[in-house]
Amino acid sequence: MKFPALAAATLLMIGALAGQAAAESPTQQPEEPGRITCQVRRAVGSRLGGVRQCRTQVEWARDRTEMRNLVHRLQTEGHTNCVPTPERPNIC
Repeated sequence: MKFPALAAATLLMIGALAGQAAAESPTQQPEEPGRITCQVRRAVGSRLGGVRQCRTQVEWARDRTEMRNLVHRLQTEGHTNCVPTPERPNIC
């Protein structure tokens, strides 16, 4: 019976420490639109090195917005590259 109480107390302490650490972290500085940052883009499923891409904050934000819009459009409209033919009308 003591184990569940001990586990609950441990989880509460961990949660409190995590919240305390988050509160103590320095506030992030506002991003400068013209500042250039670099990211390494790796192929999905690969452990090998990727391609380093450097762009301004504005360009990264534009790319994120374009990707978000593309995913939203594909999910809502259901577009695929599937084209039914007379021989195979139910392929999609």
